[in-house]
Amino acid sequence: MLETSSRNYLLILILALFLILQSTIAFAEWQWTCQALESTSEFGEYSSLLEGADANMHIAHYDATADNLRYCEGTAEDWTCQAIDSTGDVGQWISITEGADTNMHISHYDSTNTALRYCEGKAADWTCQTIDNTGNLGSNTSNVEGADGNIHISYFDSTPNFDLRYCEGAGEEWTCQTIDSTNQVGWQTSIAAGVDGNIHISHHENTNDDLRYCEGAGAEWTCQTIESISDRGWYTSIIEGSDNDLHISHYDAGISALRYCKGKNTEWTCRTIDNTGTVGSFTSITEGVDANIHFSYQLTGISYDLRYCEGAGTEWTCQTVESANLVGERTSIAAGADGNLHISHYDITSDDLRYCEGWFNTPPVANITTVDGFSDRGSLLFSYVDDGNLTVRFYAYGAEGNDLNFNMWYGVAQSAKTTAIVEDLNLSSAICDSDTNSVLGTYCEWDWDILDLADGNYFITIEVNNGTFSDTNSTEYVDGIQIHIASPAPGVGTPASCGDDSCDFASRNETAVTCPADCSAVCGDSACTHTESPETCALDCIGCGDGKCGTGEDCSNCENDCGVCETQEPPIEEPVEGPVEPGIGEPLNGSSNGSSVQEQPIECIVDSDCANNNPCTIKTCVGTTCHTVPKANGSSCGFARECVNVVCTQMSIIPTIPEVDTTTQIAVIAAAALIIGTAYIYLHSIV
Repeated sequence: MLETSSRNYLLILILALFLILQSTIAFAEWQWTCQALESTSEFGEYSSLLEGADANMHIAHYDATADNLRYCEGTAEDWTCQAIDSTGDVGQWISITEGADTNMHISHYDSTNTALRYCEGKAADWTCQTIDNTGNLGSNTSNVEGADGNIHISYFDSTPNFDLRYCEGAGEEWTCQTIDSTNQVGWQTSIAAGVDGNIHISHHENTNDDLRYCEGAGAEWTCQTIESISDRGWYTSIIEGSDNDLHISHYDAGISALRYCKGKNTEWTCRTIDNTGTVGSFTSITEGVDANIHFSYQLTGISYDLRYCEGAGTEWTCQTVESANLVGERTSIAAGADGNLHISHYDITSDDLRYCEGWFNTPPVANITTVDGFSDRGSLLFSYVDDGNLTVRFYAYGAEGNDLNFNMWYGVAQSAKTTAIVEDLNLSSAICDSDTNSVLGTYCEWDWDILDLADGNYFITIEVNNGTFSDTNSTEYVDGIQIHIASPAPGVGTPASCGDDSCDFASRNETAVTCPADCSAVCGDSACTHTESPETCALDCIGCGDGKCGTGEDCSNCENDCGVCETQEPPIEEPVEGPVEPGIGEPLNGSSNGSSVQEQPIECIVDSDCANNNPCTIKTCVGTTCHTVPKANGSSCGFARECVNVVCTQMSIIPTIPEVDTTTQIAVIAAAALIIGTAYIYLHSIV
């Protein structure tokens, strides 16, 4: 049996490997900086933030030591914070909004008197009052200013009623009422004001663990269940988007996932956005200046991290923003007018109010020129695509038995080793075709991250050596490669993407094939579309159009020969109503039988206008008309689901084992036996 220290050592190795693998899943375009805003007490719970008309950030939060409502205002490193309500134990379940009068309006819970509290003001001038104290109520608040200039507040009426409550008013004039009492409802409310004058409220029904939604104004309200599968509707957050649809984020406790619903009235589409671990609690939602939807939320389990997702339709990207300490509780997110994102949250470990600001860092442009340089062995090749990584590929070899190291510097003059990029990196099979302790040599590749490099011209020097750095024992490359870096300043602007009405071929490879929403077919755009041929556009279609998908051709540059590119695999999408999920091999709700998809004469502006709830089709907006193309059989349409004749079907749980020749089978079995035997001998040697 292994000693405890040995077992712990192995566990550490496994954990380290896990962390290394996790670190490779990088989301390079959004950059974040985080700080503790208040840390001298138990600060930061129940935080709520917004960007004001003054371009400052405004954050309300709870001081758990003094039982006060606190308020911070500022930007970057310049903040002022103060207590604005200290009447009893107040300041939990906070919501902040800005009025047309530029005053801040904060609803919160009075725990001492089990009542709804409300504060209005700015800077150092505040007035606070109790709005509703007619029972055990006032928690789970959310507030917004309506088109009528009134403040509208949703909140929870606790025992014994378990109802959703709502107040409307201004100054000292308020009217309050119960608007949903179906079962036990009203947990974790969120409120939004619509352009139609109606008020929209999302909340959790605890009886059936459902996501609930109410819409109305005055005394006229209608309520419905949006999602009733699993254990959904926790930590709801709602906004009305620029598309006039409502957008709701919430936590599915049944599968520990972040969920998202979009729609209005009784028409809703819901999907899982992130299910990588126990994720989705303490959600907050906002719309950015890019019209994308942005979420903040918490990852729990082994670690407690602040997470973030961005996207629209079926395309979403998620990342960890902050993972130091136990963080990410009670998140609140807001989009700034400059395109930046702002998140407040609670650091459980240090009892701090945390604040993070993010900006979209457009990858730089790198122009590569050879300037009278040389390499004394083999060849060098620099390449770059707009992902922020400049790739160098080179050939290396050394005397048998001698490991080689890779070094790379840059400077402002040729051969100047001013700044080290990488030093003494062992050239192993991790970055090379094979280990380099062989006279046969190998090709190697290494990526240089230039995202944060300042604009300018740089000369690159590369050296491969065997550790001695001597002329007689090293293979040296001195290369006159000049790199010109040009990068937009971080912190401003919005991400360019397909659907932004700009056909960007130079830096994003958008063409009529890859982005029909922005690009019309133009001869000379390096993409041979279905409207072009070798006869009509030899510039784009030489070698393309012969019916064969040849070397150098793929779906992005030769649609005629190689077919239409499939879109990114969509997140799991589930209709909110319909029959019970079918068994294996049966079509899922929202799919139709048949092997072809008929184009519908639907007018559109962007691809998302063409959604048809069938994940086995590719929907694009070409001109002003929706075009629908079937996905290839076997394409994924969700977890354990695949497309068969344009129908999303449950995959068989029996795996398909590829055919393998006898020689390969023997080799695989022998390798497995060797690995197992080596592990067995090693483990017993350290008993």
